[in-house]
Amino acid sequence: MPVFNEDTRVKILAVQEAIVTSTIEVTDMESYDQEKWAEATHMIERKVFLLSAVELGITFGVDYTITREGTPLKYFKNTEHSVKKAYAADGTAWHYWTRTPWIGETYDVTVIGVIYELGTAPADSHLGVRPAFCLGKDTVVQKSDSVIEGKSVYILELETE
Repeated sequence: MPVFNEDTRVKILAVQEAIVTSTIEVTDMESYDQEKWAEATHMIERKVFLLSAVELGITFGVDYTITREGTPLKYFKNTEHSVKKAYAADGTAWHYWTRTPWIGETYDVTVIGVIYELGTAPADSHLGVRPAFCLGKDTVVQKSDSVIEGKSVYILELETE
């Protein structure tokens, strides 16, 4: 069982301080109007957010059934579908939310599926999330093969004192 002690608290605070406020594009409620179908967006500020379908590299349905929120992220460009999957604690692939509404029904949200890349689900469905955030430009991120046996991970080099 993990132990939450003072050292852990200090590390968590250091990560929180490294996360910067990001300006993200979201769909306006006016996009549900037939005359402004999937066109209206505005900017908001958040520290932690869900990625949009467009940021994940989705092109199907953009400007028709989903709004163009943000721009495609380089990380997801020209990658295999597996990069876009989320995983449950037991390692099984799982569907997850985007922040992009599915225009047409006020209760549907665009999701990334396990089998199909793009789908919709009612907003009360039990799905996974892949939270996103941006780090300050001075934050050092290093690739490491020594944290989890057999896997490469990225670690943050943070000041904790």
